[in-house]
Amino acid sequence: MSRTPENSPENAHGRPNRLDARVLIVTASRVLKDLAAAYLHDRTDANVFASSAGEARRVLTRHEFDLLIVHVDLPDCDAYEFAKEISDAFPATAVVLEMDDPRLDDAVHAMQSGAADMISLRAEGNDLVRRLAATLDRAKLMRAREKRVDRLRRLCKKLSGKKLDQDQTRRQELAGAYNDLSETLASSGMASEFQSIIRAELDIESLLRAALQYILTKTGPTNAAIFLPATSGDFSLGAYVNYDGPKDSAEVLLESMAGVVAPKLERSVGLVSFRGQSDIMRAFGDSMEWVGNAEMIAMSCRHEGECLGVMVFYRDQRTPFPSELRKTLTTLAELFTRQVARVVSIHHRHLPKSQWGKSGLFDEPDAGPDIDLAA
Repeated sequence: MSRTPENSPENAHGRPNRLDARVLIVTASRVLKDLAAAYLHDRTDANVFASSAGEARRVLTRHEFDLLIVHVDLPDCDAYEFAKEISDAFPATAVVLEMDDPRLDDAVHAMQSGAADMISLRAEGNDLVRRLAATLDRAKLMRAREKRVDRLRRLCKKLSGKKLDQDQTRRQELAGAYNDLSETLASSGMASEFQSIIRAELDIESLLRAALQYILTKTGPTNAAIFLPATSGDFSLGAYVNYDGPKDSAEVLLESMAGVVAPKLERSVGLVSFRGQSDIMRAFGDSMEWVGNAEMIAMSCRHEGECLGVMVFYRDQRTPFPSELRKTLTTLAELFTRQVARVVSIHHRHLPKSQWGKSGLFDEPDAGPDIDLAA
């Protein structure tokens, strides 16, 4: 039975109950159309439905939309390819893919296809509008940044044109400054996007899922794990993605990492890397033979002198991590650490700060399994 959303501007939890947006919902499912109609009725500027990608294309030639919600099971097209097509053709429109039970690899595939998010209409319920509002806000932010970057690029090109009569050194300096500026703006945009995604997550499980989901869009296919400290001083597996390893050996390897790698890296500063099985085993011992001939990069997420987690990424060294990724991961790890610290402070706000690490935010042995995000 569908739930009828409230008509107030915000509900009791401060969540937005309205989207200032025109929405196109693309699905052949009558059930999903009814759900979307129930949750979005009177909450948007307009809701339009299309039963196929072909029909959606025809609608898009006649009308503009701020948001597309596309069900992954389209009758006439691959939904991921359609998301990329629409994102490229209509950059001002945010695309969200919808499926019943999305996993991390589905969400990563969606974002790599140009989608801004992946949702489940059945699971989101009345939280749907908040998710879509956050997606629209991120899209507007990125569009604004892209416009500023375009203006700066035009300015740089204009300045470069005026300097053509000067010597080669001056032109090279200008080109270098332009490249540095572009890289800085790109990094700033990425940081803002990541922060806008994780800042809304005030539950450690949701935060781990959202952070890994985004980070993997930057690393590409890789094995990843986040280990969390327990009050006993040990580390436990918080979340992981098994990209290319057999499940049985992956479990053994992750147990070894929790017992050996995480404790050894707890007090490390900055990003550390290890190349090849011999290098990894030299650092962590024979228990790491399961990692194979891989490259590993890791970092301790430290806040005010305390380790709040250890991130580990590894994959076959035949597809090494590019050097520019190191700066990206360092930036994302710093933002993730700040958000973890924020979650800790919220959960422990009733305790003196000196006792935050003693109440077991991460000690949840009876709360269910680790976030098994295995691909």
